[in-house]
Amino acid sequence: FSKYSQLGKRNLLQKVFQNITLQTGKKVKYVNLAPGEKTDEIKKVLNLLSLAKIYTPVFHSSGNSVPLRGYMNEKIQKILMLDVGLVNSVLGYSYDDFITISNEELFSLGNICEQFIGQHLLYSGNSYEEPELYYWVREKSQSSAEVDYLVSQGAKVIPVEVKAGKAGRLKSLHSFLLEKQFSFALRFNSNLPMLQETKFSLPNTDGTFHLLSLPVYMVEEVKRCMQEINQ
Repeated sequence: FSKYSQLGKRNLLQKVFQNITLQTGKKVKYVNLAPGEKTDEIKKVLNLLSLAKIYTPVFHSSGNSVPLRGYMNEKIQKILMLDVGLVNSVLGYSYDDFITISNEELFSLGNICEQFIGQHLLYSGNSYEEPELYYWVREKSQSSAEVDYLVSQGAKVIPVEVKAGKAGRLKSLHSFLLEKQFSFALRFNSNLPMLQETKFSLPNTDGTFHLLSLPVYMVEEVKRCMQEINQ
């Protein structure tokens, strides 16, 4: 980019690149990416960075059914960077910072864990398919909710949460499952692998769903685990 772009666009590219890294895992708000710049110019720069695979837009999908792309809203997206190591470098984290902290402290860096899980889920499909990943968000006053990622397993939509510690509240996940009437969800945390029947915790609701909890390092085994569960 710096070799072939004009100085003004080069400066805007550098500014947006720095700021999308800071906004990893968050909904895109153009004012946060380049304050004072025109939205159309920021969109053009984001498109260049996306085409270069420096970042991948994770679009909102209502998640009603598969394919998730059929229920996508391109106006709502959050940021997934190319690689968690590059994110750490831009944010100023070193290897020593990570080998000296506990699992609970690691999960407190929510954007780092979400980035790690997201990049693995993004490329977990077949090599001949264009990688894509989605999430779900409901932005209503007093009833907002967000599920970190949505993936598909056959004809099923699977909501995915990345949560701190061994417990972590799952209010948004419960809301999504109840709204869509789905019965299976996936969670990454610091637990040992576990499949459990879980009661809905929202007021005035009954019923249960199956929750598969996996430690972060097992993200590459997700498809195998879900296939074995469905057999």
